Amino acid sequence: MRSLFVVLLLANVALFALDRGWFGQPFSERGRDPARMRSELRADTIQVPRLPGINAADEAPVAPAAEPAESGQAAPATEPSASADAAPGSAAETAEPPPAGAIIPAAAPSDAAPAPATPPAAPPAPAAAPANPPPPREPLACVEWGTFSEADLIIARKWANEHLPAAKQGTRREPGKQGWMVIVPPQPSASAAQAAAAQLGRNGVKDYFVIQESGPLQHAISLGVFSTEAAAKKQATALQGQGVRNAKVVSRGAQGGKSWLRLDGVAATGRRAIEGARNLFDRPSVQDCR
Repeated sequence: MRSLFVVLLLANVALFALDRGWFGQPFSERGRDPARMRSELRADTIQVPRLPGINAADEAPVAPAAEPAESGQAAPATEPSASADAAPGSAAETAEPPPAGAIIPAAAPSDAAPAPATPPAAPPAPAAAPANPPPPREPLACVEWGTFSEADLIIARKWANEHLPAAKQGTRREPGKQGWMVIVPPQPSASAAQAAAAQLGRNGVKDYFVIQESGPLQHAISLGVFSTEAAAKKQATALQGQGVRNAKVVSRGAQGGKSWLRLDGVAATGRRAIEGARNLFDRPSVQDCR
């Protein structure tokens, strides 16, 4: 009994496997090609031609014949034509002449008068020119005004703000010249410096002065300022020959630097105004920007 149950179970499993296609194409799908149907593109555009006797009727269906109309109703349809043919002649024969004194309206002319053509549109009027065209703008330039000391530069800036507010201001610094000095080194105090200066006067030295400003050379004695180092050394050698043994040459920082007031965006009228204001300062000049 157990063996029979096992055999039946195996037979059912084999049939199930055959139906599912585990051992090849199932029996239910023999003769079919489902893979090709799945690979079709735009299957809705395929059209099957109509073949007579197969998928189309041999002849078009015949429309049902119209039922004949009754004789009593068809006869009146032909009567108006006959009466219509006879109407013009009978109307002409039966028309009576108008009574005497009747007004006969004139017949309308066969050809109607053509409608007047539409006149062409007038061309647009040219735009009126402006009565007073704006004057051309003056070309703007960049000028430099100077040279000024620090105090005069402040005054020049104030004048430019009042008379040339649209001009852009700037400053160009012109450094002073390098110089050299012959000095007696600084003394311990102001009284010592005055005593040393008096001794120089007794030795025959005439050009000297005591430096009073605070700084590294305060209480020193200046014996001359020179534009070149060679000239300063020559003066120091001559003073040493007069008994000033401690005379020496030192460099002097750039002195006398000046400033230019730079004005960018100045018209010709503005430049003439600047030239007219030169009398406010000590011989300033106006030139193009460098």
